[in-house]
Parts: sequence; structure tokens; C-alpha cells
Amino acid sequence: MNTKIKKITTIGMLCAMTYVIMAVGRIPVVLFLKYDPSDVIVTLGGLILGPMTSCIVSVIVATIEMITVSDTGILGCIMNIVQTVSFACTASAIYRKKRTISGAAIGLSVGCVTMVSVMMLWNYLITPLYMGYSREAVVELLLPAFLPFNLFKSVLNAAITFLLYRFKKKRLCCRVGERKPMKPIYTITGTVVHGRGIGKHVGTPTANIETGEYTALPETGVYVSEILLDNRTYYGVTHVGTRPTLDNDKAIAVETHIFEFDNDIYGCTITIHLYKKLREVRKFDELSLLIEQVAIDRLSARKFWGLEQTNCALYIDVKKHCVMIGRQEVYLSTNEFKVFYLLYASPHTTFTKEQIYEKIWHEPANNHLHAVENTIFQIRKRLKPYCKGHEYIKTVIGYGYKFHSD
Repeated sequence: MNTKIKKITTIGMLCAMTYVIMAVGRIPVVLFLKYDPSDVIVTLGGLILGPMTSCIVSVIVATIEMITVSDTGILGCIMNIVQTVSFACTASAIYRKKRTISGAAIGLSVGCVTMVSVMMLWNYLITPLYMGYSREAVVELLLPAFLPFNLFKSVLNAAITFLLYRFKKKRLCCRVGERKPMKPIYTITGTVVHGRGIGKHVGTPTANIETGEYTALPETGVYVSEILLDNRTYYGVTHVGTRPTLDNDKAIAVETHIFEFDNDIYGCTITIHLYKKLREVRKFDELSLLIEQVAIDRLSARKFWGLEQTNCALYIDVKKHCVMIGRQEVYLSTNEFKVFYLLYASPHTTFTKEQIYEKIWHEPANNHLHAVENTIFQIRKRLKPYCKGHEYIKTVIGYGYKFHSD
């Protein structure tokens, strides 16, 4: 089952569970206000798959509810969506930035505040339009009825969601217990210093770590890592060893690539926990082969931690003639692939149109450069839907083209 079908199936299951709980689990609380824990399922879906999942499930379930069991019409449907989205999407969006237990707790807490605030405003403005209450009557009920109900509902949903979230995390740790030891196999602490900046130019910026002169280091290799910085936890890949593909320096370096992170942390103290060795340090015959291997290392580490692949991460498989952005395969013609790979394989080089033509078409350019320009245009056109505004090919005005990884 491919990723898209799997995600659609999961969303369908979340919708079914949410609807059933909504339909059979309603408990009258006060006046016309009823409580059901269906928002818990929507929020868990958001914590696992992202806030957009919460939004999609909320809209689908509220629409089906309006058609089947609700008597409040379109305004009631919109109210259900607004209520659920204000809680679930807020919580999951914050959690997405900090995927830890504390991040979940903060997200759920902010979700409670957001939902209560939004629903109090809704009750004041919209409730009189479809529930048969005058605005004066609604105002009188805001503090004694609507506020306690919304607080009760949001806090109870947050508590249930948090307990289920913690249970899920424990089950996940049990399931990956053979792959991830309870304790790291090695811990390194040091200061982030300036390096040569090569990682950034090939699309994988790294933090170079300076350790104490007599600090013992693990055996060389590439590791799955957990990074502690400023009391926050991040995940990534750490290289311990020489860089034989890039230089002949025999000094052992510690470099770590942190997922979804681009802050300036020079001079900061950082602690790296190494959990699994992915491979040995090796020399690659071409820089492009190193770039491919680094992409594989990132995928392996993300899989280890159970993290979704980022949408704009580029991966090229030369043997399969395949370009992937995130989880989406992008079709390129033979010459389009050759041109793109030429630029990708030499990220430090700016190629003239003549050089590209002669390397790909294997004949003198003779000012026949339209083929190059059209090929670049087609590559950009094919990549654009998946790049979220990022341009992988940079035009160097008056000269030519180069690969743009930043």
C-alpha cells in the first residue's frame, strides 16, 4: 500500500471512529449543551499526522453529522468545525514544532484556551441566530453556563488526549525496543563552532561540534542521534570521523544534521545522544554519490524515530533514474534528468548553457541553446508543485545555471 492510500485509509478510519463516538457518546450537560469525546480522536489524528488531518476529519464528520443526526443546520455544522479546529489544530500545530511530551502538553493547553475563547465569541455572536435564544438571554448565560461548559469540555478532552498520547508513546517505545535501546550507546557534549560550510551547500547543513581535548569519542561512523539544545529535544544524523570524500584531513570531526532546524547556534553547548550506527565512514568516488548516501541516511534516521518525511526533501536515485521530493516521485524525461543530475552532482559549479548542451547532447553547441533553456523550464515546471516555493535550479544572470540547495 503506497503512502497516499495509507494516509487516506487512516483518515477514513479516524472519521468513522469520530462519527460513532459523536453519535452514541453524547451526554447532556446543561441546557442544549451536550458533551461527547469525539474531539479526542480528531486531536490524536492531528498529533500523529499533522494539523491538516484534524481539519479534514473535522469537516468531513461535521458535514455527515449535519446530514444525518443534527437539527441545527449549516450554522451548527460550522460551529462544530470551528470548535474542533480551534482545539485540535492548535494543539497539533504546536506539537509539530516540538514533538515531545512537554510539546503535547503545551499544545493541548493552548488548544483549550483557544477553543474556549473562540466558542465564547461564537456563543455571543451566532448562537442567537439558530438556537431560538435572544442575545440578551445568551449574554446572561455566558458566564454561568457557556464558559463552564466550554472549560469542562476542553479540559476533559485535553486530559483524555494526553493520557492516550502517553500510552501511544509507551507502546511505540515497546515496539521499537529492539531497534532503539532505552539508553543511548554514546553521548557527546561540546560547543558548536564554524566549519567549512560544505554541508549547507549540498543541502544538508551540519553543526560542527568541538569537544574537549581529551574527550573520548565513539568509534567512527554515521549514527541516528537525539540532540539536546537549550532544553529542547531534536532529532538528526551525526557523523563521527574523517571526511575522505571532501578532504584528506585525518582529524576526527563530529558533525550533526538536525532535522527541520536552521537557527544560528554558533557558540552554544550541545549534547548529542547516539542511538544506532547506520554505517561506516567511507570515501565516495563522486560528490553526487555522497549526497545520495546522505539522503538515505536521513531517511533511515527519520524512520527510526517514526518521523514523517519532510515535503521538500530532495532525493535522486541514479540507478533507477528517479527523482523524489518528499514522498512524491517526479517524472523527468531522459534529458531533463541528465541536466538536473548534472547540476545536482556539482553544487559548487555554475554551468554555462554551452557546457550543459555539450555535456548532455554530446555535440558542439553552435549557439543552439534553446534546447537547454527549454529543458530547464520543463524541469522547473515539473518540480514546482512539490517544492513549496523552493527553486532547485538557480539562474546566474549573464552566465548560466547552478544547483540551489538552500
